[in-house]
Amino acid sequence: MRNYLKYLFAACCMLLIHSCADNQEAAFKEVNTKILLKLNNFTGDLENPLSIKVTNHSGIGNEVSFTREISHIGDEIQLTNLIPGIYTFTISGKLTPEESQEIFGVNSELLIKANKTSVYVYDYTENESIELNLEASTVSSLVFKEIYYAGTKYEAVVGTKTNYFYEQFYEIYNNSDEVVFLDSLCISNVYPTSGVPAEFDPSLSDYLFGMSVWMIPGTGEDVPLDPGKSIVIALSGRNHKEVDESLLDLSSADYEAYVLKIDGSAPLDYPVPNMLSAFWTQSASVRQWLTSVMGSGMVIYKLPYTFDETDTAKPLNSTAATVYVKIPKSAILDAVDCLRDDTRYNEKRFPASLDAGYATVTETYNGKSISRKILQTTADGRIIFQDTNNSSEDFEVQDTPQLRRHLNN
Repeated sequence: MRNYLKYLFAACCMLLIHSCADNQEAAFKEVNTKILLKLNNFTGDLENPLSIKVTNHSGIGNEVSFTREISHIGDEIQLTNLIPGIYTFTISGKLTPEESQEIFGVNSELLIKANKTSVYVYDYTENESIELNLEASTVSSLVFKEIYYAGTKYEAVVGTKTNYFYEQFYEIYNNSDEVVFLDSLCISNVYPTSGVPAEFDPSLSDYLFGMSVWMIPGTGEDVPLDPGKSIVIALSGRNHKEVDESLLDLSSADYEAYVLKIDGSAPLDYPVPNMLSAFWTQSASVRQWLTSVMGSGMVIYKLPYTFDETDTAKPLNSTAATVYVKIPKSAILDAVDCLRDDTRYNEKRFPASLDAGYATVTETYNGKSISRKILQTTADGRIIFQDTNNSSEDFEVQDTPQLRRHLNN
């Protein structure tokens, strides 16, 4: 009887193992899907192929990502043998001036992009068509070149690490071959700081919403920026090595975000020229412009009219008194969506027309920055940085932040 029970138990185990194997095989069944790209009403071939990046954030097994190129608009694109999961599809490319004229009536080179997150690809979605609308934007002269937002740690007391964020900085670069005037150029961190973006009135779909806005002073042509040159905007334009040798020296920054509070008190005003505080949502007790160490949505823009700090809005159903200044998407020169880490892809703030991807240093207070990749160097030594309006592709993480990296200005 005992031997019989042993054989019975062994047979049950074999059946259980076989059943689990069958379930595992079923769970790993690959699926197919289709993408349909829409580019205004255009169908046909493009001179420059589009890049399609497909990323599985939560598939069975390891996260996967692959890229393929297509040159024809109008036909469904077949994607086969995908691992089931939740996907992001990112498309980016460039139109020639002739194509831009035909499709949009604009005789200049345009960037085209599309981005769709949280797309479920499972057996029950087999062969469903995923539609992506390509959006166009102009190639900007001014771009973010390096952003240091994460902060760092230093040993204030032996054996104890202290968080430090006062050395945040933003570097803006003239990526064109012409002089650009920076007078009235604005930089802003947009709402929200983190989390899934809030909804505003649908009539405001052509706007982003600034939490704080800083402006370069000038009357029109007071602040020229030559091709291949940059400016640095520091949170605090001081030599932070005076605090600890491991920190940055920002005393050579071109501007600092100096906060003059309504109660009359103020932080130290270092010799670095001050930006103009054009819009401020924080309380008078806040002593500096601190963008989130988890990453903010950053934009630079220039308005074709006088800045109006009363042109504001707040999210639908919000009972808070806080309002945010409206920023026309059409005025934005560059946008970089900085997220806390790669798991927060569904918290993107910007549409694909502004930033089809995102950048991240993955942790807070790790002392790392993001810097734009070099595309090419001209015969006269001017660096052209990559700008596809896709921060996932355009930026790389640097272990050590550096002012004017690759430059001699």
